[in-house]
This record gives sequence, C-alpha cells and structure tokens, in this order.
Amino acid sequence: MIGEEEYGIFERDNIVATLRACENAGYSPLFMPEFAQLRIAYPGLFKDFGRTMSIRATGKTSAGSALEIYAHVPSDWSQRQYISDAISEEKLIAHALPLTQESFDALEKRNGETKDGIRLVTVMDHAQAQKWKFGEQSIDEALENPHVQAFLGGGEQAEAYLEVHQKVHGNKIYVWHSNDLGNVPVARPLVLFSGYLYSYFSFFNGRRVPGVRRASVSELGAHAVRNENIYIRSYKTLLANPEQAYVALDDAVASGLREILSKYDSRK
Repeated sequence: MIGEEEYGIFERDNIVATLRACENAGYSPLFMPEFAQLRIAYPGLFKDFGRTMSIRATGKTSAGSALEIYAHVPSDWSQRQYISDAISEEKLIAHALPLTQESFDALEKRNGETKDGIRLVTVMDHAQAQKWKFGEQSIDEALENPHVQAFLGGGEQAEAYLEVHQKVHGNKIYVWHSNDLGNVPVARPLVLFSGYLYSYFSFFNGRRVPGVRRASVSELGAHAVRNENIYIRSYKTLLANPEQAYVALDDAVASGLREILSKYDSRK
C-alpha cells in the first residue's frame, strides 16, 4: 500500500511539462486504482484532484467490434513522448488521443486481467455501454454501474471507494462520459475530482497529476541522510556526472547530495 508520505501532486502549464516534472522529481504518475486506494486509506485526499495514466478507450477492433475499454495498464498512452508527439503534431481527434489499431486490439485480448484484486482491463460492448446512467446518481446506483466499477478497478474496490465517498460527500456522485466512437480508436484519461469521475477530458488538459515516489529514490535519500561518512565515497563514484543524476531526484534529495558532495570535495 502506498503511504501518504510517498504521494505527491504535480501541475505545470501542460500535461507534457507536468509528466516531465513528475519524472524528474523521481515520481511515477499513478493509475486510477492506486489513486482510489490512496483516497480510501486517507480520506483527506478527497480534497485533491488529479488525472491518472488510466484511460477509457473507444474504437473498433480489426474484426469490426465496437468497444469501450477501461485500462489501468501502461502502454503508448502513458508515455510522455507519445503524448507530446500527438499534441505537437496536432493528431488529437476531438481532443482524444489516437491509438494504434494494434494497441486497441491488444487491450481487447486482456479483458478481465487482474492483479492483487484489481481489475486492470474491462471491455464493454459500445452500444450497451451508452445505455448506463451518467451524470448525478446515488451511491446505490453507482454501485451497480459497470462504468463506475471499471473506472475504479473492479467491483470490490468500487464498493470500498464509494463507502468512503459517501462519508465525505454524502449520497451523490457524478459520472461524466463521452461517446468517442469513430474511424480511429482513441483514448481519454481518467480524472478524479473530489466528487466526480471524469472520462471525457482532453488529453491536452487535465494537467494535475498525482504521483508516487519511486523506491530507488527513497532509498538513495535515506542512505545519504543515515550516514554520510560511510556512503560518501560510493556516492561520489556513482555520481561521476552528478548533474545528470540530479534530474532523477526530487529537490530535497538533490540539494542534500550537493551539500554532502561539496563537503567531501573540501576535505580532499
């Protein structure tokens, strides 16, 4: 389980800059089930909102089946460069991110995949998916809504999340959705506001991203603080080109290492 102290929120002028800042600080952007789990464990985080790397994809398979797919797994759509290229080359379709036919077909094959009790991929028939209720709904209605379950990572997690949501926000929740079926498969990011579940955001907007500190960075910072005399020589070797290494660290750890290495240089 992610600890609250390992969690951070990043926001820059656009989504590409935000993802870069997240990476440079030594954090990995969250997928929706992780963000939901944090809120379940720490209800104070309901005041935060954020865009995750999870998506709702819409399109037709190579066989011609029209589908909607909720996915909490990494692929092209979670890669900063892929997103950047699509935006800079003006390839977005109605503000949604185009997907390759290969990646959309691959998602269909992963339907029902789970990990640690979380449903990672949920495939829905497109026509049936449009029939469920969107907008304002009661907690009981949301519990039965396949979109809510798929959005949050499965029925059990949706039940746990909605129980906490009800304590924080009462008996209403809002589910916002768009019909993106066209000639090319597209994806939209899953965004969680205080009391709203959004799957119709532009890939260009929604630049507030929750992240979690990567373990390697936490360990590096912890070692440096614990005993600078023991570890200083190994870090000096490791950071033969320290300016390149600092970009992978958050500001506090990078500053601490600079200070330690400065002391070491003065002792030589």
